Amino acid sequence: MLVTRCQRYANTRALRSIHEALRQLVQKSTRILKRTIRRDEILTAPKSLTIPGWIELANQRLLLARD
Repeated sequence: MLVTRCQRYANTRALRSIHEALRQLVQKSTRILKRTIRRDEILTAPKSLTIPGWIELANQRLLLARD
């Protein structure tokens, strides 16, 4: 019975740590996606843009083309 309780406790702690790690990852990715891209950043240092940055830039240009 003690082994079962210890295993259950370990599983609960593992799930909590996974949940916390996922929450931090979601917060970080949300901040990256919300970052605004300055025009001079695009013109002077396009290599510094991240993949989410390029996706955001493409979406902005697509929105402008649709309007």
